[in-house]
Amino acid sequence: MAKRWREADGVHLDLTGLEPPAPLLAVMEEVSGSDEPLILHINREPIFLYPELEELGWTWTARKVQNPAPGEAAFVIQLKKAVTN
Repeated sequence: MAKRWREADGVHLDLTGLEPPAPLLAVMEEVSGSDEPLILHINREPIFLYPELEELGWTWTARKVQNPAPGEAAFVIQLKKAVTN
């Protein structure tokens, strides 16, 4: 199960240690009813998640963590709902 907490920059989800498809499902559940920024802490880059997010109107910025400790996130991904006019 993903750990969830709120900080000034948005809602954080710690998805480390979860096996696919659990991270994808947790993120999809989170973005389906919210426009709030979301920060993912995850072990591997979720390449199958990106097309789903794009279809729902979300943008993302991924940052690879240099030399993460065992059990720590290898990627931090910031998600934002795209602005529509």
